[in-house]
Amino acid sequence: MARTVAQWRHLPDEYGKWNSVFRRYRRWALTGVFDALLEGLAELVGQTGRPT
Repeated sequence: MARTVAQWRHLPDEYGKWNSVFRRYRRWALTGVFDALLEGLAELVGQTGRPT
């Protein structure tokens, strides 16, 4: 990992083609999927004091 600096091309084959994984990640980042996920988790922690 230190040698490749976590390049997309070096993903393990079990994740599929690196370009497909990158495009999905980029699409999710642009459409706010990760922001919504983090907001949902923060709300869950705020309601219960800890994640369930």
